[in-house]
Amino acid sequence: MGRDQRSKLISLSETEDAQLYGDYIIREKRDWCAVLFDFDSVRFEGGEGGGGIDLSGDDGDGSGENDMQVTPLTIEHLLLLLPPIMPRHFSIASAPSNAIVQGHEHGYTHQDGSQFGGFDLELCVAIVEGETRHKRKFSGLCSGYLSHLKPSLEQNVRVWIRPGSFGKLPVDIVASDVGGEGGGGEEKSSSSRRSHHFETPIMCIGAGTGVAPLRSLLHERESRFTLETQPNDDDNDNGRFQPTLSNTTGSMPHETTPTATTNLDNVLVFGCRKSTTDYYYKSEWEDMQNKNRLRLLTAFSQDQKHKIYVQRLAREADSGYLIAKHIVENSGAVYVAGGAKMARAVREEIVECLGKVLPGGERDAKLLIKKLQRIGKFSVEAW
Repeated sequence: MGRDQRSKLISLSETEDAQLYGDYIIREKRDWCAVLFDFDSVRFEGGEGGGGIDLSGDDGDGSGENDMQVTPLTIEHLLLLLPPIMPRHFSIASAPSNAIVQGHEHGYTHQDGSQFGGFDLELCVAIVEGETRHKRKFSGLCSGYLSHLKPSLEQNVRVWIRPGSFGKLPVDIVASDVGGEGGGGEEKSSSSRRSHHFETPIMCIGAGTGVAPLRSLLHERESRFTLETQPNDDDNDNGRFQPTLSNTTGSMPHETTPTATTNLDNVLVFGCRKSTTDYYYKSEWEDMQNKNRLRLLTAFSQDQKHKIYVQRLAREADSGYLIAKHIVENSGAVYVAGGAKMARAVREEIVECLGKVLPGGERDAKLLIKKLQRIGKFSVEAW
């Protein structure tokens, strides 16, 4: 049995048998534990130069040609041989400024007794689990671990924060006077009021858990907007500030596909498989939409017979001019997050849309995208 397992393991490691590796390891989601369970004749080979897995095929009884000491494989031996678990990177789905606005700042006590302030850090993690075609159940190592954690002050999870791809979020706010009757002089009509809006609008395009970093961007901008446009007594309407949007015709309709005349600070193009299962943060987006703070476009690929994805939705919105108007006319920024395949498709659609309105066609579109990348107005976070 040991010799048979030896030949199979060698075949799995050879490039000419890549299909065998794909079928046995990749498609069936086998980890080290599953492999060692199937190949139970593997032994630990010790020696002066260290140790390794014995593939001599002598069944571990010491009767083989190799005189090196062979012992049963233990956890200690295994930890010496296996590579360390690779870190999992998750995009942060929350914003520090939002904690201030919502009053979610906390006081924490360090182990040494010192006090310090802080805020919650939110993630959007899809739990990886399922069955292979041969009915083998599998689950994600990190997502499965996080899903089984119970809220506790004594439970520690080691994390670190590193810079993401979206490092130049535009947050400058401008104000203008809107409303009022007649008068081009210096005096303002008593019926006019101050309208605040971001100098640079943004368009966020993401699918599935890719909405996580986009949510942090939108939260940060809207928190800055709230903090920097605090109401005066004249602006207070029953104790609540009602921002007026410039360049907006009427109020925003409640459906997720507003008319082309609508011009908002934030546009979110979100996609997932089904609206009933994968529509992350649905209530938040609808609340922002109802407050005229977000234009929401959604694509649910499996809710209808013909699949619709975010790249197609963004391309066809506003009779095909949404992207070009946002980038060329409104000097807006674009942020894309999600799977690498989706991100490439979105970029291709953006180039095609820009190519239709720029004099140099696709060539000018690619040059514009590169320029926007340099100044931080086109960023992609894909995995």
